Amino acid sequence: MNNELFLKPQKIGFSQTTRLQVFEFEKFRREGIGIKDLNLLDSAQKILPWMIEIRRDLHQYPELDFDLHRTAERVENHLKELGISSERYAKTGLAAPLEGDLPGPCVLVRADMDALPLQDTKEVPYKSRVPGVMHACGHDAHTAMLLGALRLLREFSEPRRGTLLGIFQPAEESAGGALPMIREGALKNHPPHCCLGLHVTPSLPAGTLGYLPGKLHAASEMFDVTISGRGGHGASPQEGIDAIAVGASCVGALQQIVSRRTSPLDSAVVSIGRFVGEGARNVISSKVELSGIIRSLEPSGRERIKKQLQETVHHCCAALGARGEVRFTEGYPCLVNDPEVTRRGVAVGKRVLGEGAMRLLPEPNMGVDDFAYFLQEAPGSYFKLGIARKGEEDRVPLHTSDFDIHEEALAYGAAFLAACALDFWKDQRDEKR
Repeated sequence: MNNELFLKPQKIGFSQTTRLQVFEFEKFRREGIGIKDLNLLDSAQKILPWMIEIRRDLHQYPELDFDLHRTAERVENHLKELGISSERYAKTGLAAPLEGDLPGPCVLVRADMDALPLQDTKEVPYKSRVPGVMHACGHDAHTAMLLGALRLLREFSEPRRGTLLGIFQPAEESAGGALPMIREGALKNHPPHCCLGLHVTPSLPAGTLGYLPGKLHAASEMFDVTISGRGGHGASPQEGIDAIAVGASCVGALQQIVSRRTSPLDSAVVSIGRFVGEGARNVISSKVELSGIIRSLEPSGRERIKKQLQETVHHCCAALGARGEVRFTEGYPCLVNDPEVTRRGVAVGKRVLGEGAMRLLPEPNMGVDDFAYFLQEAPGSYFKLGIARKGEEDRVPLHTSDFDIHEEALAYGAAFLAACALDFWKDQRDEKR
């Protein structure tokens, strides 16, 4: 039998065809894994309707934070249909190991499952049925693709050498579900040799994957500020201390931390997302609450900004006769991709999705993601899956009320994750990398 399998390009709903590259079959066989007529992308396209059905079901019934009761139950049911057991962690998180027939490396793949507190405004049959809640960040797609990868490997007829640990995680958009799952022992029985993740991006066309070795996402620190003044009548502002006016001055002063006290060569962001003052139109407000987030690519920069933020609030309030209190809530660490895992993932992507499918991202993203905690447990890499129709890149950004995906991309994501697992299972090592 010819060990090189060439496949004809197939039309898959895009304006261009995709040439599927050759798998290194002899290399697999030398490692003891026989692969016979294996075409993961073709197989993923065959189960695409199943993944779309899962994604649309989750899209219609989104849930928030750790309260993913229906979502977790639906995922558990799909896992049972695949013959894969799972255990719950962090209330509604799931750890689902697909154990191989032979011992080998454990590849962790994370999918987040939570939605956002946002009203779905697009008019599609699978529009969110939950008022004020929608999947505006593609976590429904992440979940469907991980289930798809597990199904592809579950139906793989040859002996599997290794384990794929599927992590279905809650609360990525809020308090963070990764660290609670780790602390509760989700990785204890299957310590990962490497960790992989995919996140959809409308900045790339479907059928492509973005990658970046090293720092990919910023670290974060959340903060809340309470400004206390003295209330009074709106007609006599001199008799009170206007907390709203003081708060407005603080917001302006806080913007100076990045624009005038941080080097232009350092990446940092201070954002105020919430400003609430009590009172009425004819009342001088006695209290204001501000909430925001610090983002930085350097730990030292984050600590410096925290100190400067406290000083700014304290001195700005004191100068205007008010009192300011700052409370910090630790956010996520910087997400750093391992160069070697990234290199191997890129090589796999080129073989499975095509030579031109892999796109080097130009720079890190100042967004945050608690997949970073899994990367502290084992080396790994976080890839970006294109979900835009060709020519419509960036038309509908993440976290917007009309966000949607080109669903053909689900096949690419599932095939890539399954192929990466097969590639890392070639490592004949049980120790951590």
